[in-house]
Amino acid sequence: MTRTRRHAVAHVLTAAVLAGAAGCGGDDSDQTKDDPTAPATSASAGSSAPTSSPTDETSAATPSITPAAGIQLTEASSTIRVPVGWTRMDDLVEYASAASDRTSRNSVDLVDSGDISGGAPLDAQAQSALKNLPEGAQASRLPDVQLAGVEAFHIHYTVPGDRSEYDTFTTVRNGRNVGLDFILEKKNSETNPDLIASVLATFAWIA
Repeated sequence: MTRTRRHAVAHVLTAAVLAGAAGCGGDDSDQTKDDPTAPATSASAGSSAPTSSPTDETSAATPSITPAAGIQLTEASSTIRVPVGWTRMDDLVEYASAASDRTSRNSVDLVDSGDISGGAPLDAQAQSALKNLPEGAQASRLPDVQLAGVEAFHIHYTVPGDRSEYDTFTTVRNGRNVGLDFILEKKNSETNPDLIASVLATFAWIA
C-alpha cells in the first residue's frame, strides 16, 4: 500500500472515532460498525479555523471544464467518474472506493456511509473536521459546493513536509454521509482545481 493510500484510509476511518467522542451519534440503520464523517483525518488536532462564512457555489462544469471520462466509482447512494487513465485501487473498507493515476500520488476516494452525526448541521461538521486535521495542518474552509443539488462543505489543507495537498467535500443526504477526498501533488497546484472540478461535474445520486 502506498503512503498516499495509507493516509487516505486514516482520513476515512478516524472520523468514526471523532464522531463517537463528540457524542453526536444517533441511530444508524445501515452500517453502525464503521461509519465515518469524511473530512476528519489524523487523530492529531490541527490549529486551523474556518475562514469567512462560505457561500454556495455550484460544482457543475464550467465552459472551461470537461467532465472526467474515466472509470466509474459507485457506492450505496452516489457515483463519480475519475480522470481518464486512472485505475481503481483495492477496496479497504466496504463503504468507500478509490482510484489513482499511474504514479499513485494523485487519488480520489468516494466515501458513502451511514450518517452518525446525529443530525448535526453541516457547519458544525465542518468545524469539527477542521479541529481534527493532522498536527500542523494549514487549512481553510472554502466556499460550499453543490453535489448534484445538495450543499457540501469544502476543506483544503496541506501538511508541512508533505508533497500532497488535500481537498475534502462532505455532505449528508437521506441518512448517509457522503464525501470525496482528493489527494493531489502540490507541484500541480495550478491545475489541481480543474481536475477536482472535472470529477465533481460527474457526481450523481443513484438512490
